[in-house]
Amino acid sequence: MYKKNFYMQIIEGKDDSFGFGETEQSYVDRQKMSDYSKVKGYAFAIGEGNWQDFGWWENRTVIDQKNKQDSVVHQFLDKIPGIRRRSKRDEVFRFDKSFGLTHDVIKNMIHQEFFSDRKEDKERIELILHPYQQEFVDKAHSDYDEFLLAAKCRAGKSVMVLSHICDKNHKVSVVAARFLSPSQSWLNDVKIFDKFVNLVTVNLKDKNWVDQLQFWLKTDKQIILWSTVQGVVSKLDQLTNITNVDLLVFDEAHNGDRKPQYENLREALSKTPCLKVSGTAYDQLCDTTEENRFVYDYWQEQIDVRRGIVQRPSMSVVLAKYQSDRYSEVYGDDADSMGNLFLVNKKDNQFVDEFLVKEFVAKYFGTNREIKPKDRLLHDSKHIYMSLPSIAACHLLKDILDPIIPTKVLTSDTKADAADINKFVEEHKDNRSLCLTFTANVLGVTQSSWDTIIHAREGKSIQSWTQFSFRAGSGDHNWKVIDFVPNRALESLRDDFCLANDMNPTLSEYEFDDFVPIFEWDNGFERLTSEQINNIIAAEIDTIASLKTLMSGGVTFRDLDAVLNFDFGEHRQFDEEENKKVVVNDEANNGRSAKRRVDERKNSEKTRDEIKWRRDKIKAILSYTPQVILEEHMLGNSIGTINDLLQSEFYPHLTGDYDNLLPTLIGEGLVPTAPLTSRVRMTRNAIENALSSSDFLSVHYDLQKSAGSHKGIPVELLDEMIA
Repeated sequence: MYKKNFYMQIIEGKDDSFGFGETEQSYVDRQKMSDYSKVKGYAFAIGEGNWQDFGWWENRTVIDQKNKQDSVVHQFLDKIPGIRRRSKRDEVFRFDKSFGLTHDVIKNMIHQEFFSDRKEDKERIELILHPYQQEFVDKAHSDYDEFLLAAKCRAGKSVMVLSHICDKNHKVSVVAARFLSPSQSWLNDVKIFDKFVNLVTVNLKDKNWVDQLQFWLKTDKQIILWSTVQGVVSKLDQLTNITNVDLLVFDEAHNGDRKPQYENLREALSKTPCLKVSGTAYDQLCDTTEENRFVYDYWQEQIDVRRGIVQRPSMSVVLAKYQSDRYSEVYGDDADSMGNLFLVNKKDNQFVDEFLVKEFVAKYFGTNREIKPKDRLLHDSKHIYMSLPSIAACHLLKDILDPIIPTKVLTSDTKADAADINKFVEEHKDNRSLCLTFTANVLGVTQSSWDTIIHAREGKSIQSWTQFSFRAGSGDHNWKVIDFVPNRALESLRDDFCLANDMNPTLSEYEFDDFVPIFEWDNGFERLTSEQINNIIAAEIDTIASLKTLMSGGVTFRDLDAVLNFDFGEHRQFDEEENKKVVVNDEANNGRSAKRRVDERKNSEKTRDEIKWRRDKIKAILSYTPQVILEEHMLGNSIGTINDLLQSEFYPHLTGDYDNLLPTLIGEGLVPTAPLTSRVRMTRNAIENALSSSDFLSVHYDLQKSAGSHKGIPVELLDEMIA
């Protein structure tokens, strides 16, 4: 291993600065070296004087590389609140004494982190898995080709996977993600918990990763190789020539497991089991069965809280009403208030209407004396994470907000990572802070102090809404999510709850607002009842259109092999054009590229496409079922289960399923009924609420329009309805 001497140096009389570096010489000889002149110059930059030795560690190794081992210590110091480096390229630091920092404190921090005699055997935290974490380890112990771990933020996904690796005694595991942002928890957990004392990590980005890997292969250590998917692919030939890979872990799998790079990696390691990990695995869940997935979402967690199994914070949602006379004058009733409000002129890179933005800031972030303190939207919000419609809007809003609340921009151009975010929030932990983002730094990044999430950008993606809403909630305190688009929040919660219900039918005993209190804010807070929530959802025309997605989203298969062997060809190709529309819409919504020819696909892709083709046929049928529920309602019949729906005389005529494809699959036990029944009830309730504020013809038209087809009703049934 490469050994170095390390020094901490100070200037007499300067109690707020220090330097840290490495050498192969003595400290005195280091000062005589030619490149030390620049360090000497730094002393004059912070006040005349000469450097003096304050700390000395001889013949030590920080990281096993020939040069720049001190850069690891510099990076450690960069993350400590109150410490600032003179520039990213030198070894001189200044610190703020109000953070309790002194030369002695900093020296002790460095010593304990890197040079303590107990460094390799520090007291680790005893790891006691939560019941659901142990349940995952037990379930994943069986052999598998692919397995999905779908668990919410702060469920401890990295702890669960690392425990699984220990349990299976894998020698070499590769953890890959499309982006590097989620890496911190993996690397930290290996060092923190006693259960992982035999695990070591190697970053494939390190220049000497091959040397590190070959060294650890000669020991009894279990090796975790970390990189991006692209990084693994670029080094795959080298890696597989050195060793076999026992497990491939794809972190944040919802973000890229359909991309060519991942598919190439999966094909190259086709004999290696793959564990997909995600907090928002909406698309991935459809590719699994009960046997090869483990789901632990917010809803299941809250049930465990009620049962006293775990202690976790809960989320509340605030539907904020944005009002502005100036906005109404300019934009009228345009629903996209946030997109218009924060619109940036590309020519001069300024807000189109800065007055509106400043009015928004004054009302919600300032001291609005027209509203009582307890009624202000952000009265109990200290640390806020807010999304905006563009990167440019983030930077412009920061300039306006900084005098009111310390603000940091977290977008792709700032390259801020988890350490930067934590440092910023910690430096303002006793006051307030605000982080602004567009889409960057959402995946894998949480901050335990965040207590408020603000959605101030357009878009109705349930994945995006859920991902961002759960960036808070990693502390011990409850958090609130503020959305200026009420229907987006409520539909996202409804759909997420419905999907959770598909996986865990016990949730059918509850409504989603049993676990997420919903408040309306209009210069004051009002808790909404379930009836009021349903009325808000039903009031929007888009809600009726969304019922197609609500019903067709409940397609899960119990046995994928049996479904593949089921001869769909015996059933007539009903309404093939409408089936194509469902498929195309799904592709577009998921941001996936168009299909390639089947004969060009890899075997695994062919299997997945065969399953998807079958699922899409069922989804096409289900997309018309809201019309069946409506027609039965007009006859005075309440459809309460999927079986009620299938027995309706309207079912074959309105869905086109004259050959009873869906009833046959359900009858043979290939499609579970509980998820579909739950969605039937929610669809029925939505239709009944819509009819309370609109007439039958309007609702009927909206349902037909959303399905993209106007199917006829047999004359005898129409006569019965009219009668």
